[in-house]
Amino acid sequence: GNSARNAPGPEEELDDFTPEERRLEQESEEALNQLEALDAAVEALRMKLEVSKEDVECSQAELLQLRSAASSWTKAAEESRQELKDRELRLQELLAVLPAEEEEESDKQTA
Repeated sequence: GNSARNAPGPEEELDDFTPEERRLEQESEEALNQLEALDAAVEALRMKLEVSKEDVECSQAELLQLRSAASSWTKAAEESRQELKDRELRLQELLAVLPAEEEEESDKQTA
């Protein structure tokens, strides 16, 4: 009778999901898709972080080189200033000595 007709057959049982089961399956699929998208985003951020770290390391190395160069230039400038002072002193010493020699020369000529 009626009970046999209302009871689903074996084939109907396999593909007959309740609306709740379909909703749950769809939600699970969406959650999996979101998870995959998040995984991809996390991986992209990891790559970006890696590149940024390399950039930072590169920048630090360049900064060290610049500091070293600036230090060398400062040292060279100080050495140059010292050399100029030394030359100026030597020049003054020579100038102080020259007039005496010229006077001696003129004394000899007049004598």
